[in-house]
Amino acid sequence: MQAIETPQDVMTSAVLTAIRAGEEHTCAITSTAEVACWGHNGLGELGDGTFGDSANPVRATIASVSALELGTYQTCAVAGGLPYCWGLNDAGQLGIGTLDNAGVPTRVAASTGFAAATTVAAGDRFSCGLDPTGAVWCWGDTLFGQLGVGLGWTATSREVAFP
Repeated sequence: MQAIETPQDVMTSAVLTAIRAGEEHTCAITSTAEVACWGHNGLGELGDGTFGDSANPVRATIASVSALELGTYQTCAVAGGLPYCWGLNDAGQLGIGTLDNAGVPTRVAASTGFAAATTVAAGDRFSCGLDPTGAVWCWGDTLFGQLGVGLGWTATSREVAFP
């Protein structure tokens, strides 16, 4: 481990409007609604199509981003009103209908009814999104019931029913 004990300026020429931190990677939304990420990338969580770590910001292959969230080793965003995730997918936390990792932003499967999003959330091996009607949709690992849809895991989004 290499510790830096005081705040340091991140070397980027972009103006950033939001920033999020995951387990070992960081991403930000730029003033032009693009995403810049840096840090661990062994599972594709930086979203630039590579799988090598980067100490400097790289541009994810996504535009028109209005929301961004980082899980342990996955990244999720809302772009053009649609939900996308990329990175580690060992428990279906990308919501793309498979357990394959994704090194680029990949559309969350809309086949379940989760067709549009206003925001997203990401945790350790699971993700959720809020649709324009206010419904919550979650996918991935639910070992402790964190998806609100029972126990197990799901590689596609499922709507959470509230009492």
